[in-house]
Amino acid sequence: MKARIFLMTLLYGAAALIFGSCSLDPDRKLNNAIEGYLEKEPKALQALESEFINNIAIDTLESTDFKSTGTLLYRTRDNSAEVIYPSKQKYRLTDDDPVIAIDRTDDYAVISDGLKLCIFEGNGDHLNDESVGEKKNRVKAVLIEGDSILYYKNSKLYRYSIIHHSSEQFLKESFPPPYTNYYMVHLAMRDDLLTVVTGIAGSHNFNLVNSTTGSVMIKNLAMSSSKHHVGINTIRYIAGNSGNWELMQYSIDSKAKKSLGKLSDIIDIELASQGYVLESSTGLWAAEYGKNARRIPFSYKLGGKYKGRVLLQYKDVTYFIDMKKLFSGITKLMEKTPDLFASSKH
Repeated sequence: MKARIFLMTLLYGAAALIFGSCSLDPDRKLNNAIEGYLEKEPKALQALESEFINNIAIDTLESTDFKSTGTLLYRTRDNSAEVIYPSKQKYRLTDDDPVIAIDRTDDYAVISDGLKLCIFEGNGDHLNDESVGEKKNRVKAVLIEGDSILYYKNSKLYRYSIIHHSSEQFLKESFPPPYTNYYMVHLAMRDDLLTVVTGIAGSHNFNLVNSTTGSVMIKNLAMSSSKHHVGINTIRYIAGNSGNWELMQYSIDSKAKKSLGKLSDIIDIELASQGYVLESSTGLWAAEYGKNARRIPFSYKLGGKYKGRVLLQYKDVTYFIDMKKLFSGITKLMEKTPDLFASSKH
């Protein structure tokens, strides 16, 4: 009798596991939403819109109000900064000036008002402040590298040692913006490759530095947008001007440029390793490099990029997109629901 009860318990548990996993399967949910749309069920388009983005996302964030450093999603307010992803933590300057730059690793965090570096441990405990900028030569960007902080000031890169509380010029090279009156700077590191992007609006300079050797691999590559992607041996970026944009690929080894296609209408764009997502006046489009763009037939918005992953926003939620799933999902919709793409013109 006990053996029978035990066997029945196992069977019920297995059945619950099987049916429970099926009910949570994103592919099954998307297929059900497609079926509902084809059968013209009430609110079927809204259901399909929701299930599609859930199907192509690997993570979500219950917010759309943030900025991205590429490795952090954060907000600033007055003299404080709040990191909201990948984990939450608040940092505050010791004076009332606004925060203009931030970075964080597992070990340290730094915020700056352009005049000083305010340094914290990873858990948020304040370590020290260090004055490194001047009113006429403010810090424009910061980046933590190990026990050091790289910062950009007056077209040059400096390194501050958190352990030794000292600053020195990191490189003799200067990295000026196209226009010096007003500009933004972005620093990023991938392995030992340091990118320095300076500029504003439709005029930027891209620089690539080997942080180990200090050699400058690319100097002042002209770009029409700060949006770019650094691959293993390629830089993908936007060139041209309004109404006549061009998606370009630059080979790091051969220093050769190659056009990947013309783009006439850009409101916003994010470039990833497999392709790009483009927001235009006709909606949202996605394409693998070298292939035609296809419309995403839903009311999503671009939300930036995090660690090379495109962010899409929908109903006050941010979705971290798997580009391979996005492309295969669009293919499935074009096969199953071609009417959604009937008016697609780009």
